[in-house]
Amino acid sequence: MIFSVYSVCLFGQITVNSVYSRYGLGDLERPATGQSTGLGGAGLALRTPNLINFLNPAAYSTQDTNSFIFDVGLRTRYHIYSSPEKEQTFRTINIDHLAAGFPVTRWLKFQAGLVPYSSVGYLVKNNKEQVPVSNEPVDYYFTGSGGINKAYLGFSTELFRHIAVGANASYLFGTLLYSSEIDFPNDVYYFNTMDENRMTLRNFTFQYGAQVYDTLFPGVFVTAGGIYQPQVTMNVTTSRYVYNFPGTGNSQNPL
Repeated sequence: MIFSVYSVCLFGQITVNSVYSRYGLGDLERPATGQSTGLGGAGLALRTPNLINFLNPAAYSTQDTNSFIFDVGLRTRYHIYSSPEKEQTFRTINIDHLAAGFPVTRWLKFQAGLVPYSSVGYLVKNNKEQVPVSNEPVDYYFTGSGGINKAYLGFSTELFRHIAVGANASYLFGTLLYSSEIDFPNDVYYFNTMDENRMTLRNFTFQYGAQVYDTLFPGVFVTAGGIYQPQVTMNVTTSRYVYNFPGTGNSQNPL
């Protein structure tokens, strides 16, 4: 068995290499700013005036009134996949997030951005020397690609001196494409077949956040934060296409 994996998600990038992304909505992404990534992905309680933090909408309120912040994140991944017959390595570099924070008034701060939500990407090839009916070798291809993105707009304000609250309205959208294919590589008299399934997903979702913070003594700050996000049901449109094509080529390596 030979396998190769890839995905196209945010802005048409190759974003994931995982055969496990064929399940559910794919590999769920965990975008985060550099500061949050350095803390292992933690960020619900982060309050930094000059940095973006989209993990908790309540953190928007800490931005300075006279500032505008724009944040672009890049992420690189290195994958190694091996089987008894072959080993393959992959490296991907893609945009992790785009976000901008801007104050409207002294007490109301806004933030907007675009982040990946999930990614699908794999290409698996299974070779069989012959099938009982034709005694001809046959190749099986299983592929998946696509992903879901999240565009969000949120606001935050300080209710009291040591309490901040915020909310995000987000729009999830994307397309997932799965296909399976049977090819006869050495015989032009057999028709190859590809079964393609496409899912287009979209819906709105909301997120609410809060932070409580105080100064214990000069130079020492403490913050507690949390978020709540209601369960969302995706609106899905599906389509299925079956293709037959002659020759020794295939959709991965056409004639």
